[in-house]
Amino acid sequence: MKIHHHLPLALLSALLLALTACVPTLKPVSLSQQSTDQIEAYLVRNIGISGFGGEVFCPFDVLGQDSSGTKLYVWTLCAEYQLVGNELEMGTASSLPVSLTMERQGESLQVTGHQTPPEGWSAGALEKIFPAAIIERFCMQAPDCYNERATRLQQQAEQAARDFYKINP
Repeated sequence: MKIHHHLPLALLSALLLALTACVPTLKPVSLSQQSTDQIEAYLVRNIGISGFGGEVFCPFDVLGQDSSGTKLYVWTLCAEYQLVGNELEMGTASSLPVSLTMERQGESLQVTGHQTPPEGWSAGALEKIFPAAIIERFCMQAPDCYNERATRLQQQAEQAARDFYKINP
């Protein structure tokens, strides 16, 4: 004997509405060059590490923004580069997701704070900082996606270092 459970349509609708209310919605993000530069400068000052006295560069990918516009989720690769002789050498580097707290200042966004996952990146710790849709965009279960982003961001950091040190490719 089969038992079928049917929820009345009104109850089902209310349940779905309640569930979606708990999930932060994400909106598409379009950053001005000024906002992009300001965010990268913030990441360099607050995330990047210069362990060998070189310059730090922090290109980033925007993963999403909450519907209120107060949280911007990015993945950054912060890499230190120094010039040794005529050769560019990478020093300290890190690649990680960052939740940025934002405030609108005229036409640009100002970063007022940030959160990064603790070492070890347990799922529970990530979920306290990032919505599930953003965690999916980390590409942790998709090595090709993860590696493509890491390679692209490293190339961008290296190009920024070449430009800074005025090194031709």
